[in-house]
Amino acid sequence: MSQGWLAAFPEDEAADAATRAPHVWSVALATDETNASSHALLSADERERASRFQLPLHRARFVAARAYLRRLLAIYLGGVDPATIVLRVGDHGKPAIAAPATSLRFNLSHAGDHLLVALSHGAELGVDVERLDRPLDLPALAARVMTQAEHAEWTALPRDDQHAAFIRCWVRKEACLKATGEGIAGGLNRWNVGCGVQARDGPYRRFADGIALWDAPPLVGAAAALAVSGGGLAPRWMRWMR
Repeated sequence: MSQGWLAAFPEDEAADAATRAPHVWSVALATDETNASSHALLSADERERASRFQLPLHRARFVAARAYLRRLLAIYLGGVDPATIVLRVGDHGKPAIAAPATSLRFNLSHAGDHLLVALSHGAELGVDVERLDRPLDLPALAARVMTQAEHAEWTALPRDDQHAAFIRCWVRKEACLKATGEGIAGGLNRWNVGCGVQARDGPYRRFADGIALWDAPPLVGAAAALAVSGGGLAPRWMRWMR
């Protein structure tokens, strides 16, 4: 089982990140802090994407998430101007840093007011977070995305436990697909990740292709997972103190 979230400041953690485990930051998206300074950090493409959200709350959360991401990347890149960081998107939607040149890899996910950003020097990673109260057509989704073993495990659970179990399974699969860069196109039912609660230390599961899968420490009203290519040291789970 993953250790709890450690309250920390990115400035204190970034200096020796290259020689340490992957870092995962949890940020509470305070949309009331979304202002002109946040918008100014975004690229023209990000601002255009923000303008496409019809609901003000969703637009504010997107802007806040991208601004926090850029501030965090800037710290890990040695204090560069967050607005000067150039991001690119891979064939299946995975973001990466195009400039400045760096070995830093990152991934992000946000759901409701939860934002998670995972960082590592060299290792590819994927992170996913979902709200536990997300409305879902569980029977149809479970039949489509679960492996036979997962589906059997899931259907054997009490009905009251099935919703949270499905979300756990989903975020684990998403994290793996994001780590490999495949996205959902890679097939959610290709990964047999289970839907039970992790009850031991260490990674939840290791796969033959070198992916190590970790359940995140508990979040209020949400579940999350991290997948890291090459495994390695246990991730550090940190809550950004602001």
